[in-house]
Amino acid sequence: MRWALGEMSTLLLDGQNVVSRAALALGYQFVHPDLPGALRDLAAPRAEAEGQ
Repeated sequence: MRWALGEMSTLLLDGQNVVSRAALALGYQFVHPDLPGALRDLAAPRAEAEGQ
């Protein structure tokens, strides 16, 4: 990946830890505050997708 993307690979492979302080300060609560939780939700089977 680093070879194919060059310097831009840093954005993809190293990532960033971004926190929306303004939204949190106003009391916003994220549905998935971390990546593992979001990925679990994406991988979970959905009733709508199964026709139920």
